[in-house]
Formats: sequence, C-alpha cells, structure tokens
Amino acid sequence: MIGVHFLLTCLTASATPIPKGLRSTTFVAFDVETTGLSAEYHRVIEIGAVKFRAGKIIARQVWLINPQQPIPAATTRVHGITDEDVVDAPLFKAVYPEFMAFVKGTILVAHNASFDVRFMAHEAQRNNLSFPPEPVLDNLRLVRAWYPALESHTLKTMAAYLNVAPGRYHRALDDSETLADVFTTGLRTMPAEATVSNLLEG
Repeated sequence: MIGVHFLLTCLTASATPIPKGLRSTTFVAFDVETTGLSAEYHRVIEIGAVKFRAGKIIARQVWLINPQQPIPAATTRVHGITDEDVVDAPLFKAVYPEFMAFVKGTILVAHNASFDVRFMAHEAQRNNLSFPPEPVLDNLRLVRAWYPALESHTLKTMAAYLNVAPGRYHRALDDSETLADVFTTGLRTMPAEATVSNLLEG
C-alpha cells in the first residue's frame, strides 16, 4: 500500500520541472536479456535501448541476438525468448556497431547496471571490442538515494510506486522504456541547480 506522504511526494515530483542543467542532456536507457546469470558462460540475446532528453523519448531500438548456445527452458520462462526467436538473428559482433551508433554522445542508464555492463563487457571482449563506450549511470543507486524510505527499489517496484505504466517485464525494450520513465521522474526530485556531475557522483 502506498503511503500518503510518498504519494504526495510522487505527485509533486511529476509536476516539478527537470533541473535546467539536465534538460539538454541526452540519455539512453538500456537493458539486456540473456541466456543465464553468468556473464562468463552465458550470452546476451536481446538489447533494448531508449533515447530520451528532457523527459521526451527521441528514439527506440531493440536487437535480438543469436547467442550460439541453447536458451535454457527456465530462462525462457522468465523472458519468453526461445531458440526459435533467435536462430536467424545476427551475432553480437554484427549488432554492436549499431548499438554504438545509437548511444554515441549520450549518457547510458541501466537499472542494476553492474549486470548489464558485465554482460556487455564480456560480449565485447569476446569479439575484441570495448565497452562501455560512454558513462553508465546505475539507476538502482540513484533511486535508492532519491527514495530512501522505500524497502525495495526493483524496477517493477519503482514503476508501481511512481505510477509508471509497465510493459512486459524482462523484455529489453519494455524494461528500457519503464526505466526511462522512472529515471526521468527521479530527475524531477533533484535540486534546480543539479547537473550531470551530480548524477555521476558516488
């Protein structure tokens, strides 16, 4: 149940403008789906990315990727992606330049960023590429600071508390869109003089 104080805080935040020093910054919220939890042994099978600035979505992109390994049934039950979905998809090394072009000149945002960054970095290393190409903000760290009274800060919990319309959880593009909304709402709680450097701190 949402407390009255928290609800009022959320409504106030939604009516507050994004700090001036952050309105011109372009962010990309991104998320990956994988064949498992180990970045060393498992592979990325989907990347979703949403580009946005001043609370407005500029572009969306999603890539399915052939992992060159079977997707375990237990993993498919989480995100719904099957071997048949990716059998004709390109390999990571073919998708990566497109991702790089999409995020160029932006600041990346991921929820529990260590997971997504670890998988992307391992995939890049396997293909003699580099990651991350840009700074990566951890939205989990930020929402813990923005909403310290909450016991849980999962993306699903944050979306529910902030009245953000969810998509299909554990699909990369849907999670990226939800993340963009949650992150933008959080920006509105920051002081009027806040800048990108404040987001990068800590």
